[in-house]
Amino acid sequence: MPGPYQQAPTPDPYQQAQPYSGPMEGCQICGAVPAAPVTVRGHQGMIVVMRSLRRKGTMCRTCGLATFREMQADTMVQGWWGPMSVVITPITLLINLAALSTIRRIPEPVAAGHRPPLNPGKSVFARPRGILGLVPLCLVLAVVLLTVIGMAAGSGEGDGAAPAVKVGACAGAPSCVDPWSS
Repeated sequence: MPGPYQQAPTPDPYQQAQPYSGPMEGCQICGAVPAAPVTVRGHQGMIVVMRSLRRKGTMCRTCGLATFREMQADTMVQGWWGPMSVVITPITLLINLAALSTIRRIPEPVAAGHRPPLNPGKSVFARPRGILGLVPLCLVLAVVLLTVIGMAAGSGEGDGAAPAVKVGACAGAPSCVDPWSS
């Protein structure tokens, strides 16, 4: 016979966790499960040429995060040093945010692999390369912002054409007379 204070049955903690419904492939780096296909991109700008980098593979959450942080920090420092690279580097950094979203959706590994996973280390902006990479990023953003402000300020003057100045137009006008000539 139940007692005066009836308690609900305690759920099994192993049944509470939602099972991973994705493919059960192992990580190509460490072998841990679950893993998902991830592509992380990088960019190296040089004065004349540039190089696009890509690491593509099936990775667990830990190895994917380590790869993302390394490639993102390297791109923030090495990506800006060329005329076209100033445009390509921000695009590469934004594309990598989509890869980070994929990596964060991968559950923590439940089965260890045959090798230890990569060390994710510090976040991108806690690394020296990430902090150093903020300098060119801020410079590019400042140039874009000043260009937009200049274009907006210049378009407020009607048709945008400078007023016509004629030779001798100010001769004899009080504002054009040299006060020291008398």
